[in-house]
Amino acid sequence: MKLCDLKIGDVIYRINEKNNSFSRTKIHKVIDGEDWFRYSSNVRTYELSEVVLCGIIKKDVQGELPSDLTYEKDNEYYVKNAKDEIYELEEFSINIEETDAFFRSSYYLNKEYAMRVLNKMNEKAREIDLNGTVGEH
Repeated sequence: MKLCDLKIGDVIYRINEKNNSFSRTKIHKVIDGEDWFRYSSNVRTYELSEVVLCGIIKKDVQGELPSDLTYEKDNEYYVKNAKDEIYELEEFSINIEETDAFFRSSYYLNKEYAMRVLNKMNEKAREIDLNGTVGEH
């Protein structure tokens, strides 16, 4: 699917980051005489939400125009969230091609792909919480 194929009423999936720093609790245990602790959740978790495309402004520039004319060429896309708030989506924030640019996009047109990205982001967040970094040690 391409941006130009979007229609009013289409569902777009958004990955939201939730910061749990102040809401998680520390769980403490003594094992073999040593103090151990863990937290009830990761510092960051990611959740999927849906927004609905509710408006599109398509710009159709035609004819001969002055070379020094400045204008926005991109179409504008407006979505409504679960709270009925309407806001503009920036085109660059929508992942169209399902590439591995995991942290560049927040919005996805394909739910299955969005879930794969969300799961990968949650795995990385868990790994950072456990090890302090991502990757091999």
